[in-house]
Amino acid sequence: MQKRGRNRKILLDNSRKRRRLSKFSYVKKFEPWDLIIGTGAYVTDVEDAIKEMQKRTQENVDEIIITNIIMILVLLVIISFALIFFMKKFYSIL
Repeated sequence: MQKRGRNRKILLDNSRKRRRLSKFSYVKKFEPWDLIIGTGAYVTDVEDAIKEMQKRTQENVDEIIITNIIMILVLLVIISFALIFFMKKFYSIL
C-alpha cells in the first residue's frame, strides 16, 4: 500500500489559452474508497502569479525606500535647526 501521492508534469489542452500547456499535478489514492484524488495547476498560471508577486514586492520596496529618504531628510532638517538654535544660545552666553 502506497502512503504517498505522486507528482506529475503533463501537457493538457487549456480552453482559455487554446493551446497545450504544461501542468503540474499531484495524485494520491484514497484506499478506503478505491479512489484517486488529484489536483494541479498550469505552469503558466503559477509563473503569472509569481510575476505579479515580484511586481508588487518591487513596488513595496520602492515605496519603503522613498519613505525612508523623506524621513532622513526631515530628520536632517530638524537636527540642523536644533543645532542652529543651541549654537545661538551657546554663543549668546559667551
